[in-house]
Amino acid sequence: MINENIYSSPQVIISDSESETRQLGIELAKRLVGGTVVALCGDLGAGKTVFARGLARGLGIEDPVTSPTFTVVQEYSGLDLDLYHIDLYRVEDASDLVALGLEQMVGNLSAVTVVEWAERAEDLLEAGGFEVKIECKDIESRKIEIRYF
Repeated sequence: MINENIYSSPQVIISDSESETRQLGIELAKRLVGGTVVALCGDLGAGKTVFARGLARGLGIEDPVTSPTFTVVQEYSGLDLDLYHIDLYRVEDASDLVALGLEQMVGNLSAVTVVEWAERAEDLLEAGGFEVKIECKDIESRKIEIRYF
């Protein structure tokens, strides 16, 4: 589903189910190296956490992955890379991001950092990652745009 030229041109993929969205996360995870940021953008209920679950599976993480809306950050140990799963839905401003230690997580070479509601932390997201925009088309279908930045 994800083409090999993902690093040079954005890709738009239509997912018709949660399992397809999760599979896209698994496929993207296979292309990630330590220090990579995956910025997830989309409305509430679009499928950001489903995509994050796929990333986790692709990194060899078997633990249940839930949305860290209330804890803000969840850490998972993978086979070769760990995963920092961050949800910025409840973050008010940039000072909250500093207090969370987001700057230390982003770019950690032993982990991949996935950030839900990433549009709230654009200043902290540097080159070397993927932006994944998920848009609901109908109850099951999602338009997923993946671009390297």
